[in-house]
Amino acid sequence: MVVRKQAIKNARPDRPNMKSNSFFVDERFPLIAILILLFLGSPVWSNTRTISAGELAQHSTSNSCWIAISGSVYDITNYLSEHSNDHNFSLLPWCGKDATKGWKDKDGKGKPHSRKATIQLKRYKIGELE
Repeated sequence: MVVRKQAIKNARPDRPNMKSNSFFVDERFPLIAILILLFLGSPVWSNTRTISAGELAQHSTSNSCWIAISGSVYDITNYLSEHSNDHNFSLLPWCGKDATKGWKDKDGKGKPHSRKATIQLKRYKIGELE
């Protein structure tokens, strides 16, 4: 009798025979599923590729610009013009090279890049430097 009362208490009026705390009935399920797919599909998780210094050096033009920062490699080709316009500083001299020094010493003033820039950089990560 107690079990039956509990089932009735948890039942949803719009869907008889389903409990309101059921995982698949939860209205947040589609949102949660989308967030999981986005998180798992994020470039941050798919960056297990190892890239040699030689391969990095081959990507040293505005048509294909890869940089290394603290051992991680980033393809910033699509970001080059945006950075030049927003910051009046070209990243082209760093293409195909280790840019850790430039990253940690922004504008040559001993100031590192912001937390926002660090988060933005993660989108461009393609692997780890060998």
